[in-house]
Amino acid sequence: MMDGKPHGTGYMIYDHGRILCGNWLHGVFQGQGCALYENGDTAFGSFLKNKINGFTAYMTKFTKYVGQYHKNRRHGKGVFIDYHRGTYSGDFIEGRFEGLGMHAGMNGKITAGHFKNWIPANATIGSEAEHKESSSMM
Repeated sequence: MMDGKPHGTGYMIYDHGRILCGNWLHGVFQGQGCALYENGDTAFGSFLKNKINGFTAYMTKFTKYVGQYHKNRRHGKGVFIDYHRGTYSGDFIEGRFEGLGMHAGMNGKITAGHFKNWIPANATIGSEAEHKESSSMM
């Protein structure tokens, strides 16, 4: 504690159930750390001014994301896994699939190319079987 504010390395358990472990600077959570949220979500990685910022792994009950964050939003390169919808690997802007990426659906459908606001734009659509077949021909 410094001037009544958390300062240095440690952990904090809040009344509403959130647990933060890592580094504080004059009461602000930042640097490397981990967060366990009241809904069961967890984050391990980089924080800046109390927000996820930088390379971080974030897990919920049905999803996982490993990649870059900016101000609590997926932003930059990353891999997002949704246990019900499939996996996206590529660019994110403000939390959305945006830019170059590849989505592999649970049904075996693979979409690769440019995405705009979650939706494939100028992307090639195929199946896992087609991908394996073309790869074996090389």
